[in-house]
Amino acid sequence: MYRLTEKRKREAQTVFDKYTRDLHDHRWINTTRLEAELRSIWDLGYQEIKDVMIDMAEHHTELTHLSAFFMEHNNPMGVVSEFQETLARLYGLSGWNTDSNQESARKAYWERAFAVISGFDLDHGSDRDSIITITSLLDQQLLERILRNPTDMRSMNPRAFEELIAEILDGFGFGVELSSQTRDGGRDIIAIANHEIAKSKYLIECKRYAEKRKIDVQVVRSLHGVVHDERATKGLIVTTSSFTKPAIEHIERNEWTLEGRDFGGICDWLKKYQQIRFGSAQSPSLK
Repeated sequence: MYRLTEKRKREAQTVFDKYTRDLHDHRWINTTRLEAELRSIWDLGYQEIKDVMIDMAEHHTELTHLSAFFMEHNNPMGVVSEFQETLARLYGLSGWNTDSNQESARKAYWERAFAVISGFDLDHGSDRDSIITITSLLDQQLLERILRNPTDMRSMNPRAFEELIAEILDGFGFGVELSSQTRDGGRDIIAIANHEIAKSKYLIECKRYAEKRKIDVQVVRSLHGVVHDERATKGLIVTTSSFTKPAIEHIERNEWTLEGRDFGGICDWLKKYQQIRFGSAQSPSLK
């Protein structure tokens, strides 16, 4: 069976990013064109591409929605037999052709998948350095879905993940600046805390990675350099994965100017955000 190896993923990352973004923006992609681009990059036939798609759905969380859509829509005559078992598992069906709940299960899966993305369509603004107003678009139902299925964050397109983190920080009481998608500066979000004694400036780099793709020390060092260059208070790397040992050691040596927030840390933020928006709680610091 052909797998999506790390080498193949690197070769096709631009294609994956483009079609994932299109899927979440338009809720539709041209699967024939996607297949053609992947076959060209990898020099594989249709049967091999099918094997890769199954592996994507089962072992690459951040690409599950893309592969599921491909499996459902690539054949105009219906879902081919090779994909039926995988889709049944994704949708929580006992069997593809035997479960009477197929349509409702499919609908629920895609509603949840698209809600995770489309719920964060914030106003980007026209000026890359303007402070944008982050509105409270995380309604109770959507937030509960994410809390029940936090791994859905790994399926968000990178921009939507940045917007999610910006919304959380805004909920914590920070003034938030979200960089443009064509930024060139080594940080995705600037968060300003206006305390009575002094102001604090945090630079946040968001990395929406798969579980096994850890943040390496080069990423940490790069943000550390930007923090120093911009004379910021602290730099935070927020990721849906985790950190390598050298990255953790570098952060610990520079604890007053660097911090790492892994997948579990984001889940803690989400719970605190939920308390602030829908309950009673004190606004937490970023630490």
